[in-house]
Amino acid sequence: MSAFDLEADLRDLTESFNTSVGSTDGTPEADKKIMAKVYSPTMNWTWTIYEAEKARENTDGDLLFFGRVDGFESELGYFTLSELKTPGAFAEILTEVDELYLDA
Repeated sequence: MSAFDLEADLRDLTESFNTSVGSTDGTPEADKKIMAKVYSPTMNWTWTIYEAEKARENTDGDLLFFGRVDGFESELGYFTLSELKTPGAFAEILTEVDELYLDA
């Protein structure tokens, strides 16, 4: 694993995978292609991203993701790049991505 530029790398992955939120509806989770796994080692949280697109409901270029969040609980859901970058939440924490997914 290596440190990375959270915003730049997730934007690049979103463009290269060319998926949209909802594109894997009906696909069992075990069969979904993993776009990226983002880790926060200091908080022991993991975001497994299956789908991504530019958020449609705001104009600041935010990204919308669908995937599994393993933190206080483990659940499937939606989250945004801006949420991952929220000051005082995760932005100040070393965040890593598994290199396997950057090379996919």
